Amino acid sequence: MTQKQKIENKSRNNFNNIKKKERRRHYHALFNKFLAIVILSVSVYFVASINDLAIKGFVLRDLKDHGTNLEKENKEIELKIMAMESYENISKRAKDLKMVKVDKVDYIDFADSVVAKK
Repeated sequence: MTQKQKIENKSRNNFNNIKKKERRRHYHALFNKFLAIVILSVSVYFVASINDLAIKGFVLRDLKDHGTNLEKENKEIELKIMAMESYENISKRAKDLKMVKVDKVDYIDFADSVVAKK
């Protein structure tokens, strides 16, 4: 090989090395951009999920409060029903309606007589 060919090979090798370094830099830059986008996306997703959990916590607390209020109302209504069904209340309403107690009950017996024939 001549001196000129050696210089040309050397310059080609240098040129190829420079091209490889530029390609590596380009790939590193692309990788860094991709990594930044992934990190940003994951961060946004994380913040959104934390926000969603917080909102669901508030809704859950409100529903529990509403359930507690409904239980209290149910107990109050049951107490009113028990008061309305009490003996004292029923006897008072019977007196107000001028009802009387039944002393003797007479039953009609239809077993001996026939009502209809074929």
